[in-house]
Amino acid sequence: MKTGFSHALVRLSVTANRVTELLLLPVSVVFISIIFVSVLTRFVFHHPIVESVELARLSFLWTILLACAIGVHRHAHVAIHNLRERLPRAWQKPIVIAVHLISAGFGTLMFWYGLRLADRVWQTSFPTLGWSQGWLYLPLAISGALIVLHSVSHAFACLDADLEVTAS
Repeated sequence: MKTGFSHALVRLSVTANRVTELLLLPVSVVFISIIFVSVLTRFVFHHPIVESVELARLSFLWTILLACAIGVHRHAHVAIHNLRERLPRAWQKPIVIAVHLISAGFGTLMFWYGLRLADRVWQTSFPTLGWSQGWLYLPLAISGALIVLHSVSHAFACLDADLEVTAS
């Protein structure tokens, strides 16, 4: 039985994941399009688009880091279950919760250092785009915040449920 806080946290996690998935599609399309057009203009027309390298780097980082947060929400990342399954049943749930909290701790570090790095380089800009280089580090902070949300949500869901919730 879910508590009110746990239920609200799970709903927030699900909603944030849906928004992230909706944002990931256009960012991925932009990334693929930039690479395709860049290769086409460079090797077919012999007139490369100079900005394409910076745009590709930005869209690649946003794509990968948003996808990482989605992976945490879906439990779609590497996990080792052998050790947990060999433990006594009474220890399995605390181990799962601990793993979720460790993931949340890692997400917290991503968030904190992503914000610090973005802040440090915000005044500098990409040479060809003229955009702030903070946009290069901002997805680290956003992904970290989402990973914290999803991990804590999973930990609370595990507290309120049987051990059917898998560890991240």
